[in-house]
Amino acid sequence: MNKTLTNNYIKKSSITDKSDLEIINKTNITYSEYEYMVNKYSSVPIEKIFQKTADVYSIPEFSTDDASMLFDLEGSVTEVPKIKFSIGGGYTKVFQKLGFNIKVKKGTLMERKQIRLRAEVVDPSFIREKLAYDFCNKMELPSLSANFAHLFINDRDMGLYSMRDAFKPQWVEYNFGEKSTKHLYECNRQYGINEFFNCKNDDEEITNDVDFKKFQERLAAAKTREDLEEFFDTELFLRWEALKYLLGSWDHMTNYHNKNIYMFHNNYTNKDRWMVLLYDFDSDFGAYKKPNPENTFNTEIYEKSHPLHKLLNVTDSNEEIIQYMAEFMMNGFNPKELFQRIDELTEFLAPYIKEDRTPDKNGKLPGRVPRSLNKIEDSFSYGDFRNNTEFTKLKLKKYDSDTSSSSEYIYGIKQWVLERFRFACSHYNIDCSYAKEYLDDSFKYTTDTVLYEQRNGGCAGTSYNCCKIPANVDTVDDVGYWAIQNGQWCFIDMTEGQCWSENIGYPCCQNKDTKVTYHSKSLNKDYGTENGEWCGINDIQLCPKGGSKYKCCETCKVSYTDSTKWGVEHGKWCSIPYSCDEQKKS
Repeated sequence: MNKTLTNNYIKKSSITDKSDLEIINKTNITYSEYEYMVNKYSSVPIEKIFQKTADVYSIPEFSTDDASMLFDLEGSVTEVPKIKFSIGGGYTKVFQKLGFNIKVKKGTLMERKQIRLRAEVVDPSFIREKLAYDFCNKMELPSLSANFAHLFINDRDMGLYSMRDAFKPQWVEYNFGEKSTKHLYECNRQYGINEFFNCKNDDEEITNDVDFKKFQERLAAAKTREDLEEFFDTELFLRWEALKYLLGSWDHMTNYHNKNIYMFHNNYTNKDRWMVLLYDFDSDFGAYKKPNPENTFNTEIYEKSHPLHKLLNVTDSNEEIIQYMAEFMMNGFNPKELFQRIDELTEFLAPYIKEDRTPDKNGKLPGRVPRSLNKIEDSFSYGDFRNNTEFTKLKLKKYDSDTSSSSEYIYGIKQWVLERFRFACSHYNIDCSYAKEYLDDSFKYTTDTVLYEQRNGGCAGTSYNCCKIPANVDTVDDVGYWAIQNGQWCFIDMTEGQCWSENIGYPCCQNKDTKVTYHSKSLNKDYGTENGEWCGINDIQLCPKGGSKYKCCETCKVSYTDSTKWGVEHGKWCSIPYSCDEQKKS
């Protein structure tokens, strides 16, 4: 609210009602209160306010212990009188539709105390997680369970969610029998720099975990697989690696990043083994980055810098890994079985997805919170759901600025399954005769690609505010030059002003003959000196016709020569830089 008042979307002087004044003076207000104030006192719609690059709004870390829940399963209603309810998820908090965590305070719900509700925003098909968890459970890999739920908060329709349990002590009790375990660990690179695993105990009261330190020491001391097998479940680890390959998983790092990994020290069932547990599969089945179903295992999975991969030979020369791969394929990761399951889930979810992704008469979607930046993933449609469960690939072209972009791809699930299956059968000489009708051209299918582009607002299309000039450069990346002003990152727009140096407090060099006296490696820019002061070298000094109505060329490609050399770039004439002649001489 403070930023809304500061930016004059609401004028404080116009508020005279006592109850409304009480609202704006609160430390925290609800979304309903904010919406009420904007509708009453602002001429700017709330959606427009949230799209402003002034960034009046951010998602807080919200949780409450004062909540209850009604769970309706096909008409059978269970009342849960006491729950902890909080915003959940990691990166996905940047999207309009948030995830939530539920902890049942007393008793359980369907034999679970921890429930995760996830919006599956990054998955246009909505079924990647469900497919993966179901398959893990079928293959008896220690995993979570997933289903779907229609969520309402205080009678407000929030739309469709995936619903799963979580790696917590109650999950351990349910799967291994150990009550109130002290041996469950969440892993992430923020928890250390160990080259094997960096994890913290799920029990927050345990801060100096001797057991885990001993585990790290034993890993470092192990010289052979036999050494590892004394305390580490090597078979489970290799089975996970084989499955990761089939799924096209890039989001489960086993090097020190340890992303989307838990560890469990199973010493309750007389095995005394440390076990790797994986979760979060919404970016699998050929989703994001640049997936290729014809990549080999070594290309996708082998991490040559990881000591475990070296010690266990986690490469496609390891027959054990190929054996696990073949087992998974025969028992479910094949088009003969998965296509049928995909069709079942698609038809079951279709009416719910259609409702969730179809705007109401006011143009609003259920459960969405307006954000300052709308991402492509926020706009996945019912058509994308239908198409991406089949053979339609989505290309997401995302602009970091007006001129810089990168692209990611999301394979149609059936296309990924079919083409990864075919490649694995052929490349690794696996007997796949049980699905022979899918191995040759007798199975006909057509693929297509849908392009989506995401362009940001803000300064030069970066989604950030422009810095006030002059600005001190704090960092440089591929997009450009950045500074921190008033505690917030801002972009230094080098297109403003006569030359780049004016934006960071130095004048432009004016004399055509001024030479370079200093090169800034961090900025990749040159300085000269004029009148005893630093100045920024610009087009005037860099090319014969620079500084007039022409810019210096970015390359040395000559298109025309008269008294000087000319190029054509971006549809305009440009002057060939002096440096091009210097390169030829050298």
